[in-house]
Amino acid sequence: MKKILLTLAIVFISVSAFSQFKWDKLEFYFHTGPVSPEYQYSYSISITSSGAGHFEYYKGIDTIQKADFSVTRRNLTKLTNEVKSSGILNTTPDNMISTEILIGGKVKILKATLINEDPDKDQPPRVFEYPSNLKTEYLRQMNDLYDVIKSLVPGKYWP
Repeated sequence: MKKILLTLAIVFISVSAFSQFKWDKLEFYFHTGPVSPEYQYSYSISITSSGAGHFEYYKGIDTIQKADFSVTRRNLTKLTNEVKSSGILNTTPDNMISTEILIGGKVKILKATLINEDPDKDQPPRVFEYPSNLKTEYLRQMNDLYDVIKSLVPGKYWP
C-alpha cells in the first residue's frame, strides 16, 4: 500500500510540475516519405507564442517557397487551445511514443519549446521532439494540432 501511495505521489508531483509550462515555439516538419522523386515534398512551419511564423516548402531537394508571416491573436488563442488539448504540456514525448517501428510512410515531427510560467523559477526552456510513431491514443489530438498549425500558414504561400 505504501508503494502505491508513493507512486501516486511521484506521478502527481511530476505531472503538476510539468503542467506549469507553456509553449514558446512550435516547429512542425512534414515529409512525404519514400516516394518517387517527382512526388517528394516536405515543408516546415515554425510559430512563436508572440505570433511570428516562418514557412519553408521543398519539392525534392529544391526550395520552392520561403516566407515569414504573422499569426493573429485570435489564431494564437486557437493554437494554444489545441496545444493544451494535444497533451504535450502534460506529458513527455517518451510517454507518447509507440513501441511500433514505422517503416516508410509520411514523417511528421513536432518540436515544442516550453517555458515555465512561474517567473520565480529560473529554468531554461525545455525542448521536446514528438516523432511520427505515437501511441494511438495521442494520434487524433496530435493530428488536430498539426492541422491547426498548417492552417495558420497563409494560402498564398502554399504551392
